[in-house]
Amino acid sequence: MDLQHWVNLNLAALAVLSAALVGLGEPNLLLPLGMSLAAAASLWFCDHLGRIELDRWVINSAVLATAALAAWRFAQVGGAPDVAVAADSLIALQAVLLFERKTARTHWDLFSLSLLQMFLACGLNHGPLFAVMLAINLFCILSALALLSLHRENMGSRRDGRVPHVRLSLPRHERTDWWQVAGVAASTLLVGPLSLYLRFHSFPAEEDAAQPAGRTDRASRGTSRDVTVEPHRPLRRGVSSGRWHEELGWEFWWRTGVLTLLSLLIGVGIFVITPRFGGINLSLLRGGGGGWRSTPAALQRTVGFNDQVQLGELGSTLEDSQKVLAVRFRRHRDSQPYLVYGDLFLRGAVLNQYRDGRWGYRSSGDEIQIPVVQGERRDAPADLIRQEFRLEPLDRPELFCVWPSIYVARDDRVQFDPYSQRFQRAGGLMRRSFAYELATAAFSNGRQTDLVPALAQVDLQPLLQWPAESLPNLAAQAREWLDQANVPAGDPVGRVRALERALRTSPRFSYRLSETSRDRTLDPIEDFIVNDPRGHCEYFASALTLMLRSQGLPARLVVGFKSDEFNYLEERYWVRQSHAHAWVEAYIPPESIPDSVRTLHPSFDWSHGGWLRLDPTPSSLSELSLVEYLKQKLRNWQAATRTAWTQHVLQMSGTQQSSLIYRPMIQTLRDTVSQLSRAAWSGDEAGGSESTATPRELLARVVPWIIGGTIAFALLAWQTLRHRRSRTDGSNRRRSQRPGPAGNGRFAASVEFYRRWEALFQRRGLHRSPSQTPLEFAREAGGRLAEATGQPQLCDAALCVSNAFYEVRFGGATLDDEQTAAVEDALHRIQQATR
Repeated sequence: MDLQHWVNLNLAALAVLSAALVGLGEPNLLLPLGMSLAAAASLWFCDHLGRIELDRWVINSAVLATAALAAWRFAQVGGAPDVAVAADSLIALQAVLLFERKTARTHWDLFSLSLLQMFLACGLNHGPLFAVMLAINLFCILSALALLSLHRENMGSRRDGRVPHVRLSLPRHERTDWWQVAGVAASTLLVGPLSLYLRFHSFPAEEDAAQPAGRTDRASRGTSRDVTVEPHRPLRRGVSSGRWHEELGWEFWWRTGVLTLLSLLIGVGIFVITPRFGGINLSLLRGGGGGWRSTPAALQRTVGFNDQVQLGELGSTLEDSQKVLAVRFRRHRDSQPYLVYGDLFLRGAVLNQYRDGRWGYRSSGDEIQIPVVQGERRDAPADLIRQEFRLEPLDRPELFCVWPSIYVARDDRVQFDPYSQRFQRAGGLMRRSFAYELATAAFSNGRQTDLVPALAQVDLQPLLQWPAESLPNLAAQAREWLDQANVPAGDPVGRVRALERALRTSPRFSYRLSETSRDRTLDPIEDFIVNDPRGHCEYFASALTLMLRSQGLPARLVVGFKSDEFNYLEERYWVRQSHAHAWVEAYIPPESIPDSVRTLHPSFDWSHGGWLRLDPTPSSLSELSLVEYLKQKLRNWQAATRTAWTQHVLQMSGTQQSSLIYRPMIQTLRDTVSQLSRAAWSGDEAGGSESTATPRELLARVVPWIIGGTIAFALLAWQTLRHRRSRTDGSNRRRSQRPGPAGNGRFAASVEFYRRWEALFQRRGLHRSPSQTPLEFAREAGGRLAEATGQPQLCDAALCVSNAFYEVRFGGATLDDEQTAAVEDALHRIQQATR
């Protein structure tokens, strides 16, 4: 594959990737698919077969049509700066330009359109997949730049000797066609920035510059004033043939990949370290939701709890991995992280009234008051744990917590309903993320306790009601299990535990996520007990609650979330819709509270009895196939990655940067310095005269730092010496290859002949500008000299010297006798012409 094909292929791939970036944000899957088809068709029918090559009239018509369509779409959205409209317009124009006959300008137009699409895509809302595709896009951008540079040099070396029409008195870049300027101005007013992609008629003398890139059309297209000379064969290997197998081998792509990786690392470092002094409001930019979805993200529906829960509605929710909230635990006394083990139960609502498969709440008139933590933090109880919640936008006002909870500080945004026993937030705070703090003592040795005190007098009547006429088999099953357990009637804790264990471990009952049709002539729980003993947590929790009531044991249903997903990076529990759960709380009278529990929680008031948490739902993993289990884990991982990307990249603020980066770094450095200082100088607190660290201990602490510093210094010194040695070896090699006293008729890696060549042109006032390469200067200076003297062969002579310079200076080669003679002859002809 030659260089031209590599350039076309790379630009086509870059166009597809840029369209995919835009498609991720809108979201619109048709954009990358359509661009993929257009790129493949252009590579085959235009670049390979040459059957479809759009002329400038078609390109200009496409630009005008794109501008008109974009203006109409902007009018539809009320003139708002919609990023999607601008990006779609660029994608449509790029699809057309892919079918143009490829010139150097076409290449750069395609490249610039891809860059513009990438910048516009960054204004849309994206997930972590955007970051991956952006890295791939960066690789294609760097490789495209390298290929376009090689292609430019290749085309310069493969010129067949034609010299552009140039006047010595008035350089080409100073000539002005005012009609063309007027056309450019008018088109700019009509189509705006898209006028950069319009094709205007070029000067006859510029036809050479418009020659198709990579094609060797030897037919003269210039005017009669063009000078034609015989083609000159370049001296550099691998150029005249137009094939770059060595340059585009594995080393080229390897080096491009390394450059991409280094660019990403440097970019990430700059992103992390650069201070953020304020936010950037992108609310005016209309974007999408960060993935190929048909509708934008909306307010989440809260389905794990409600004022009324209908059996069966939770099943489909358990497949949703959308994040609901995150919670972190700290000791209230000293704000140190508190690690929680096992499952975490977060209460949302309690329900105490059941009828025909529906749970609701009936107030008993008892009011519960939530106190506020009193006194200084250092005086707080050791077992008081602070809960720091971050709740996503939800469609209900309920807040969640580990029960029982109290206020850390008075917060008017967090309200407690004493009748329904729920924490709530105001309705105006539901449509944005909400952070709140509560405190609890319901932890022991890192685990959430299952028996907590009742905060007020409990009305037992609602907790004992059950539809006996509708659930005869349920009551019979409960009596049978209690008889088998042989638990005394005076042991309520043992009896409720026996029913929980029997329902959870019974081989008849199994967990099933999906909902099936049930016998409508029976109560759903009765049908669950008798006909189809398969269901999710709602059925198991409802069955146990009603079983307990049927045996005279007060109980109620609790809905909320149960999570075991701990993110060690954030030190938070993550709670998702799939963690929605229902469990049971059985009432235990004060005289039945075990002494071990009273001893474990001495700060609790057990005068009103307690609530014992029961979870009869069996594990769901046993009912999931391996494929379903892996799919569920994959969904959780994707959701976790998306959340981390949103919070730590897209929404990275100065506060987050300080808490996650600056403070840990400063604290680590401060702790290290403090430890070394105490080890060296601190004395005993009682006497204060002797050091607490022996010299050996102090040396043991300092040695690792000394070793690390020594290794780092050695690596830096080795790299520096290696760089200097390579430069010295190259200089010595070039000096050793210069002609010796005996003379061998060769020029080595010296550039003396090039300096002579430049000095000859400077006699005629021709100086190479800093932006010109030697090859470009050779074409321009040789053309001017050939036109001024009427000797077209001088252009060939100038190219001969410049190509020899490339061979010697950059190729590290040595000119043989024939090449040396050719260079000397070219210098002699130029010297004769410049006298």
